[in-house]
Amino acid sequence: MEEMESEIKKALESIKEQSPEEKLHFLESLYGSKLSEDEVDSVCDLICDNDKGVRNSVAYLLINNANDNISRKIVPFVSSPDISIKNLAGEILLKIGSKAVDAMLEYIDIGNDDDKKFVVDVLGLVGDSRASTKITRLLNSNDNENVVLACIEALGNLRAEKSLYHIMAFYGINELYIPTVIETLGKIGSPAALGFILSKYEEENDDLIKFSIIESLGLIGDEETFFFLLAELNEDKGPLVWPIIKSIYNLKEKFGFDIPFDERMKKIILQTIVDASIEYKKIATSLLSIFNDKETFTVYLKILGDDDEIDQIVEPKFWENPPLVVEIISEMLNRKPNNLKSLLNLLKDVIQLDGEEKYSSMPALQLRNLTEALSQNLSDHDEEVRMLSLEILFMVDKNVAVLFVDDFSEDNNIWNRLKLVEILGEVVHPK
Repeated sequence: MEEMESEIKKALESIKEQSPEEKLHFLESLYGSKLSEDEVDSVCDLICDNDKGVRNSVAYLLINNANDNISRKIVPFVSSPDISIKNLAGEILLKIGSKAVDAMLEYIDIGNDDDKKFVVDVLGLVGDSRASTKITRLLNSNDNENVVLACIEALGNLRAEKSLYHIMAFYGINELYIPTVIETLGKIGSPAALGFILSKYEEENDDLIKFSIIESLGLIGDEETFFFLLAELNEDKGPLVWPIIKSIYNLKEKFGFDIPFDERMKKIILQTIVDASIEYKKIATSLLSIFNDKETFTVYLKILGDDDEIDQIVEPKFWENPPLVVEIISEMLNRKPNNLKSLLNLLKDVIQLDGEEKYSSMPALQLRNLTEALSQNLSDHDEEVRMLSLEILFMVDKNVAVLFVDDFSEDNNIWNRLKLVEILGEVVHPK
């Protein structure tokens, strides 16, 4: 035992002069053992090593070690001017978690404002409620805007309800604080926070702040809030429509409320599906899943292929009325939509699975519109679009499809030509 300790001591004394490979070998030899104080000091010093592999090995060793003093040795590294070292120290403290809280709280009194902000951010991510008292005290005693914002955000992550009124006090002090205050109150979520947020919504003229308020209402609102938001939506709030829809959806899911759809409400949500960002498209699409009319399907088909999650919501709906899907896609193909390939793939699946005979015997005008639209795509720049269009033509009208065989046999994509041979092998037709 004494001989082993002597070898470790020698290695510790010379570790800084060793090669990266030797350092890694030494660090790996310490895995699974509780570090002594001397070992903790030497290993922590290697956080500043030039070799990234060594630094990563140090982080792994410290995160998974039982020595209680590791956190106190690591915290001072958050003051490093080297951002990579600072971030590595933060990552280690975050992974150590609650065991590092006391050391970080002590360092708040030592570090400068940048250090205080950094430590508070990590404490907020750790989520240990023991930090809320010290962070609230710092919030009320520090004038640095970045520190104040970090404190407010961290208290939200800690769900620090006892700090609620301290947080509210910062709403009117600085415009910079307002969105973070609102977001934090939404995370804490109490009747007092809800009442405060609603009162500020009535007073605010800034749409960006109202945006934050509406999102928070979706987190902490109640039945009264739900109907309040429905009323706001019916008044057409311009850019605020999207967050209102999101919050209505959140409250609907939380409490099981039914949304009273009328034509106006439906149109607002349909427009959101067309215009909004993906986050809001998903929610709006889910809200309209009870409808399977032509107007709703047309909007669904316009966004097909934009997002996998949205596709998973809308695609099952198409099987409730396959002929309507075929009719709408036929009309859309002539307009060369951006999601042409997605539409053709869906059209092919619907016709195959619902029965080719049903669509080859469609009313003459409808069939002609479909075959003309497909024929135009046979010269598209995308080889997959050309092939899909020809496949569908053979499904619905072989007489038209064979007219294009000669030209398609010279398609510049060899896989398309091979696919054509495969199709012709299954086609019974005089030509």
